[in-house]
Amino acid sequence: MTDRVGRIQTVLGLIEPAELGPTLMHEHLFFDLRPMHRRAEWDIDGSFANAPATPATHARSRWDWFANIDELFVDDEATVIEEVRRFAAAGGSAIVDCTTVGLARDPQAIRRVSEATGVHVTMGAGYYQDRCLPAAFDALTEDQITDEIVRDIEIGVDGTGIRAGHIGEIGTTVPTERELRSLRAAARAQARTGAHLNVHQSYVPGNRAIQHMLADTIEAVGGDLTRTVFSHMDRTGQDPEQQLSLLRRGLTIEYDEFGYESTNRAWDRSSVQDGVRVRDIARLAEAGYVGQVTVAHDVSFKRMQIANGGWGFSHLLERVRDGFRWAGMTDREIEMLFVDNPRRLLTFVPPTA
Repeated sequence: MTDRVGRIQTVLGLIEPAELGPTLMHEHLFFDLRPMHRRAEWDIDGSFANAPATPATHARSRWDWFANIDELFVDDEATVIEEVRRFAAAGGSAIVDCTTVGLARDPQAIRRVSEATGVHVTMGAGYYQDRCLPAAFDALTEDQITDEIVRDIEIGVDGTGIRAGHIGEIGTTVPTERELRSLRAAARAQARTGAHLNVHQSYVPGNRAIQHMLADTIEAVGGDLTRTVFSHMDRTGQDPEQQLSLLRRGLTIEYDEFGYESTNRAWDRSSVQDGVRVRDIARLAEAGYVGQVTVAHDVSFKRMQIANGGWGFSHLLERVRDGFRWAGMTDREIEMLFVDNPRRLLTFVPPTA
């Protein structure tokens, strides 16, 4: 048994669950999505791809998400600190940073942000999706990936002594064979550490098999679905029965794109509006599943920051929280969304492996 059991592990150390207030369960303080860049067909000479991010490029990037390179990374520490301070001023207590290997995870920068703002931050362990995997990944066995995740939680990342407090987001798409190896390793590490697991899944409208296949993969190697979150579930409200089939298995579903209401040139990936998200969650609460829902913004483009005309980390607390009341949810149910559910998931439990 370790001193983590029954406690939450932040980048500044262990805290008691009662110390955790309103929490965003899926954000990125610093990130690098440049491996995801694809030049838009209309960008004949690459001038848009290589232009500095400005209000004009933000306007076009809302339609072509990965077309501008400068849009795809954030490394300005002063800006991030100010963004997190706005969240704290709105009553925010904690941020779950889901930046994993492949997204330029920076433990020391994350810790400095937490120190400067007073906001608790938990850091993720594991690997992101296929296109962002480092070249060294192919040489790793599943056992080695598992051991690395466990080491990040128990000892710290890359000799910094800064320990991860959860696993994920673990990147999956179709998924690929490499992503499944990463997911199995993450689920095995979950069993060895008692950590909560977050999975980046790519919802395909009309396809109910992929999400259950991911759940089956986690269960098959000893992972705990009751401590597993499926990210980016905002668009699954169009298939309530699929949502319920996952909830009945014990999974937590995450609406983590609050603030992002734009469409996409790939129409099947278009975002939904916040009003839809709020009504979906109210419907799940009425069905008795509010204890298995988490919320966030998934800030992962420059244009999402308040400094760049976006909504930032404070949007849910400043504007959306009242929307849940409008949709018929009680104050107690809203407290569960923002506080109780994060406390339950982030608190380490005894390992099962």
